[in-house]
Amino acid sequence: MLISISLLDGSSDDLVSLRLWLIREDALRGRVMLPPAPPLAGTLGAVTDVLQISLPVGMAATLARAWTSWLRYGRRSAHLKATRPDGASFELYAERVKDMRPDDLRELSSRLSNFLEAVRETEDGDEIE
Repeated sequence: MLISISLLDGSSDDLVSLRLWLIREDALRGRVMLPPAPPLAGTLGAVTDVLQISLPVGMAATLARAWTSWLRYGRRSAHLKATRPDGASFELYAERVKDMRPDDLRELSSRLSNFLEAVRETEDGDEIE
């Protein structure tokens, strides 16, 4: 399953930071991509605005833990969106992320993991809920 993560505030540097954080996880290494965006007219190049993650079944909790860990240690605030192949999305807006209690971070990670696992791929590549 291909998951897209967009940063709704911040810069492309933040996406690079998130990618570098995620690939520290052995299970995610080689699965997190920064696809090139088409350049805008009149510009020298494109700015990447999305991460794509090839997420096998059963790895949602790993991604969710790594993502919330990045939020806790890398950001003061965050406005992000994860989108599944079926178009459903999970949007997160949080302030004072570094001050979040461990229980709140676990709850956030669990909600994200449940969202990502809601669609699973069948053996022939079709997705089911």
